[in-house]
Amino acid sequence: MRRREILKNIGTALLFASLSRIFAQAPTSKVKAAGGPYSDLSPAQFKGRLEAPGSHLLVNTHIPYEGEIEGTDLFVPFNRVAEDLGLFPGDKSTEILVYCRSGQMSIIAAEVLGKAGYTHIKNLQGGMIAWREAGYSLRTVR
Repeated sequence: MRRREILKNIGTALLFASLSRIFAQAPTSKVKAAGGPYSDLSPAQFKGRLEAPGSHLLVNTHIPYEGEIEGTDLFVPFNRVAEDLGLFPGDKSTEILVYCRSGQMSIIAAEVLGKAGYTHIKNLQGGMIAWREAGYSLRTVR
């Protein structure tokens, strides 16, 4: 039993160390405001984009799974976007709507997509937390 606890603690420490490095490199709002590749949308604006005619790709970038917005097309962990670019449309002008639980992981994903040449990326500001606070529902299917 003790060995299991030790292994669990080591795994947790490694996860937090990895996330600390990633979040330390997370873009700030100043980077985005200076012409970054994505736009932040409020929950109401994000919902409006989901309901607007035309095509878009809705991507949940949060890990671990904590729910999803109805109609989510793709689940790509924020730290795997660069490795999984083949899952994204070849047309770099496709509108891509990204979200996560709080907005931080999706910012990182949006930056990676922008560096890969995607030009119409929208980030749900405040993530699923803000979405729910605005009165919109989430699905939990896993």
